Amino acid sequence: MILAEVDILCMTPALTEKEPYRKWKVQRAKAVGCDEAANIYDGRERDEDKKYLHAFVDDGRLSAMEYLQGIGMPIMYPEVPVKYGALCAVDSPAFAIGHTLEKFIQGKYPGQALPPPPGKLYPIFIDIPGSAVFTSPKTGSSKSSRDQVQVALDFIAEFTKTKNVDPASIFVLSPY
Repeated sequence: MILAEVDILCMTPALTEKEPYRKWKVQRAKAVGCDEAANIYDGRERDEDKKYLHAFVDDGRLSAMEYLQGIGMPIMYPEVPVKYGALCAVDSPAFAIGHTLEKFIQGKYPGQALPPPPGKLYPIFIDIPGSAVFTSPKTGSSKSSRDQVQVALDFIAEFTKTKNVDPASIFVLSPY
């Protein structure tokens, strides 16, 4: 399982409490990355239409940032310098599939997707006009789209077939 190999997971704090991630967190975790933790609201915040700003209003009374600070976890801020180790060097052979993906993207979207600068790999965002998006009636803002999932799966299938990439080497994380 991939969890046996990873050092750091980036996920929501709530997901770290569910298996198999909770066991990994307790037994092996070196870090858990919470992107924009300061923006995970505590349940009191509502928008101008009086709808909750997050889907877990019944679960929390503290923001994720307040919780993490309260249990003594170190919090990284943008002004804190970060130096990546050699294992993160995207020019190493371990990242060959990322460079193959970049070439595939350049061929599929010529002139639209610019190549990243040397030493970097960038995420790709594909515009899907007309895709159906479900909005949670509880929050009025949490969204999901099966159309977008299908486009992502078709994209991966085309990538693996045209670039002769082993599909087993692709790992997809999706909130849906």
